[in-house]
Amino acid sequence: MRQEQPSTVVGCAVGLRFALTFALMLALTLTLAPATQAGGLGPRPGATTQKKPREKYPYLGNPKARVVIEVFGGFQCPWTRRLAPLLPKIAKAYPKKVKIVWRDFLIRFHKRGMPTAIVAREVFRQVGTKGFMVIATKMFSNPRHLTDLNLVAWAGLAGADKAKVSQALRSNKYQAAIQKEMKQAQSRGVRGTPTILINGVPYKGARNMSAFKKTIDAL
Repeated sequence: MRQEQPSTVVGCAVGLRFALTFALMLALTLTLAPATQAGGLGPRPGATTQKKPREKYPYLGNPKARVVIEVFGGFQCPWTRRLAPLLPKIAKAYPKKVKIVWRDFLIRFHKRGMPTAIVAREVFRQVGTKGFMVIATKMFSNPRHLTDLNLVAWAGLAGADKAKVSQALRSNKYQAAIQKEMKQAQSRGVRGTPTILINGVPYKGARNMSAFKKTIDAL
């Protein structure tokens, strides 16, 4: 619609007051708004208003995969150690379909179970799954050398802050959380290591590539 021109002094005065009020409101809005990109109203490049949620547990594969394989194991468990090299191969064979999630589950007589789990979790919290895979490989490859000194050194090789890892060990940082999660796992039927759940269902097949492929292909 075409705007009519004011024909009186009163009309001009009203129009001037409206313009001044609008200008003041606009100035206040821009002053109180978050920092914006020059020449636009969007956020500056690289600026974020909310952190992206992090995965709670280390995983391989597609985070949105429809097939989720949970592996409940311990770093001192010889049977978990035998299974471990197969997991990256499964993830590589199904890059879109599968997500493999590591879950801590400790056996009572594995005396280094808790320290290794704490260190691995601290490395994951600091540098993510990539660092977790480095220290997990070190621990599985050196089952008779899981001393605190070695664990901290391997954490450094994985890219973690060794001082923070040492502190996590001394304070048993994740012990309560791990014990709580183990009780939750027991309520889901987990009793030993390694226990494998595929989409929440216990996997009873052979622990080799062909058997896993047969199960995954059917889902």
